[in-house]
Amino acid sequence: AAAMTLAATADGLTLRGVNFFDTSVILGALIGISAAAGVADLTIENCKYYGIALTAPATNAILGAGSLNRLTIKNSFLSGTFSDGVAVATAAASTDILLQNLVICNRSETGKGINLHASTTGYADEVLAYLEDETANEKAITGAALFMTDRVRQTNVITASPYLCIAVDS
Repeated sequence: AAAMTLAATADGLTLRGVNFFDTSVILGALIGISAAAGVADLTIENCKYYGIALTAPATNAILGAGSLNRLTIKNSFLSGTFSDGVAVATAAASTDILLQNLVICNRSETGKGINLHASTTGYADEVLAYLEDETANEKAITGAALFMTDRVRQTNVITASPYLCIAVDS
């Protein structure tokens, strides 16, 4: 079900410039990257995930089965129709994660953006999210203990900008 499965011994792994493509509505992976509980110092950088609407919807681009301490996801584009969330690590708290310069898109009407355990700590900056959930304007990132700058933005309107446009001299 996963395109790439990382065992608990994958500490320090860096995935740089890896692109994932769903090319068939019946043969696509349900999870892009599945990381076992306890993987530390995982870096996902300059990666792209291009998902399509599958017959059985994908669940996640990235899934953590437990804590992913010092996880870094940066300079990446993650897009698809995910029934659960684009990136999910809710099973256990992680420490010192970094989410930076990301564009995420979830075209599912039930899925979320980046969904983290409420006690996960770290930093998020420059995250733009389009989350199609039409019943509620979902947050780009959930995780109450995570520090997020004001450059974490989301919208659920395909033609709307997630940025506030300031008028001249206002």
